[in-house]
Amino acid sequence: MITLAVENIGRTKSAHSSLMTSAMIVAPQIVVALVAPWVGYLSELWGRKPLLLASFAVQIVSAVLFIFVSNSVLLIAVQTLDGISGAIRTVLVVVIVADLTAGTGRFNLASGTVGLVFAVAASVSTTIFGFVDQEVSDWAAFLSMAAVAATGGLLVWFVLDETRPAKYDD
Repeated sequence: MITLAVENIGRTKSAHSSLMTSAMIVAPQIVVALVAPWVGYLSELWGRKPLLLASFAVQIVSAVLFIFVSNSVLLIAVQTLDGISGAIRTVLVVVIVADLTAGTGRFNLASGTVGLVFAVAASVSTTIFGFVDQEVSDWAAFLSMAAVAATGGLLVWFVLDETRPAKYDD
């Protein structure tokens, strides 16, 4: 989402476009640093699945807001939602992989595989959504991203079982 949003800022040819672009990159990172510790804590209280669903919901809201928001300062605020979603997913991926591989000795293999899937998905999605943006419009690309996030949320809802163990082995 950030690539398309930054492209829109660049099109305005504003004197502050490079500053806005930097802020859109830095703001979510600050949010991640503030939110990530709480994600681990809350995942122990509430479980992994509700937080993962919240992550997808935040991603959907973010994609839809990018359609309607054109003010550069508000775009930074919308981009901070990506920091929330990113913090939740980053922490939960590690925690869920640890839950699923506990006692198997295969954490690194599973974690590396998930990382590979994420890297391929990031590469492919940038290409696909960039094409949709170029051939159709911004709103179609952002709605497509929201639809993909909704699909991910539905998969989590219907396919993923809660992975938080009832009892931890010490």
